[in-house]
Amino acid sequence: MFHWLNWQDTVGATKNEARLNEQAFWLVHMEEYASEMERFQQRWGGCQPESCLNVLQTGDRLDRCVALCIIAASSLPEARQIVASGMRSSSPQERWCSTLCLSEMGDEEAIPDLCSMLTEFLPQPCNPWPQKELQWWFEDRRLLLPRAVRRWQCSNVTQALFAAFQRQVNVEVNTFFNENYCLFYEDYLAYELGFRGDFSGVIGVTWSLAHLRRAVMLMALGCYDALCDPGQWDRTGSYDDDRAYNQALRPHLCQIIHTRLGWSEAAANDCFDHAYEDFLAREYEAQTGPTGQRKQIVTQWLAG
Repeated sequence: MFHWLNWQDTVGATKNEARLNEQAFWLVHMEEYASEMERFQQRWGGCQPESCLNVLQTGDRLDRCVALCIIAASSLPEARQIVASGMRSSSPQERWCSTLCLSEMGDEEAIPDLCSMLTEFLPQPCNPWPQKELQWWFEDRRLLLPRAVRRWQCSNVTQALFAAFQRQVNVEVNTFFNENYCLFYEDYLAYELGFRGDFSGVIGVTWSLAHLRRAVMLMALGCYDALCDPGQWDRTGSYDDDRAYNQALRPHLCQIIHTRLGWSEAAANDCFDHAYEDFLAREYEAQTGPTGQRKQIVTQWLAG
């Protein structure tokens, strides 16, 4: 279950059933998963799928989320039906967990909701905290979504990633509570689009150089992994990806950028030479100013 998470970095390797339970608690509680799992076991007498059926009836919101994840990984004959019913819950957290679980079960019914989740509850100019005190819960799980949808290599998912990528850049000015979260999400989306071979998200944009070069760099890394190392399914793209400075990889990555976008060798190299600098620049650059000026700067840089 949840093969798209690098669990070796998150929880220790244990017996299979216990490890699946750890994954369920980590998805719902993340860093506090161990203590929450202990309290859950005390409240409900264990983490068996059968006992989780009772949790769904009388447990609180987060306990129900955990129960749905445990049931999804179980051999209960009614598991699929139970998890699918969670997608219709009035609790957005239950709905998100159910959708992720149903996707992991290989059920295409999850695809429309997965696509919607890519942009659901993003900050808006008039509502920067759509889920109020729960906003952090969704921001943390949102970072998992680009990797979670990789199993669905279909055009509507690619289009949803593209739409999420463009919208994320446009709403970053509203993500004032922790700008790094939106930057990480932007990077993960760019990498995933590159993994799918879709570079259209940066064609004709009017972003700053920092946004543009960072996006293209991550797309190139994603595309390279898909072409040369398709078995490496754990990578998601990261702001501190050391491969951006790997001189042996540089010609291959620059060739991808030239082939996909027609950029010159110098422009392609700039994406990697300024990788960390551009990451920092995005944190501080103003999102205001005439769009035409930004477009002119980008056009001049590409021409040079």
